[in-house]
Amino acid sequence: MTAFEVAVQDPPGAAIAAAVGVDRIELCSALAIGGVTPSRGLIEIAVAAGTPVHVLVRPRGGGFAYDSDEVGLIVRDVAEAVRAGAAGVVFGATARGAIDVETMRATKDAAAGIEVTFHRAFDTVPDRRSTCSPASAWIACSPPLEPPAPRTRPVSSPPSCSMRAGACR
Repeated sequence: MTAFEVAVQDPPGAAIAAAVGVDRIELCSALAIGGVTPSRGLIEIAVAAGTPVHVLVRPRGGGFAYDSDEVGLIVRDVAEAVRAGAAGVVFGATARGAIDVETMRATKDAAAGIEVTFHRAFDTVPDRRSTCSPASAWIACSPPLEPPAPRTRPVSSPPSCSMRAGACR
């Protein structure tokens, strides 16, 4: 069965998502720039709506390569999302054209057992097949998220890498 997820950036959006019965909310701020980490208050409001909330953790717009200060902020934001009651976090990091395994490991550790989903940063990796295997060996994440297909074309094929299965397709 396919899960129904909605990206939400404000309290009314969280309430509407819960009212229509979505399976999960991906919570962020600033959807117009691709989304950034929401505030603790927004996380708490969305969690109170009663639908599982997966918090986008992204310190800024732009690319997905982060310096050490940004990684420290990311780890703190993940821990804060856990404390606020998030069911999961949505995150991705790249370095030198591949998945940034060390940053992903730090993020997964900070997640304290809640679900970690690798987001669209995966789409920026030039050679997905070769980068999938090393990451999947330890990450044990959900499959990478794909952006929604425009309504004018058919739904895209499944992700080319399933982190949970640990195998590239």
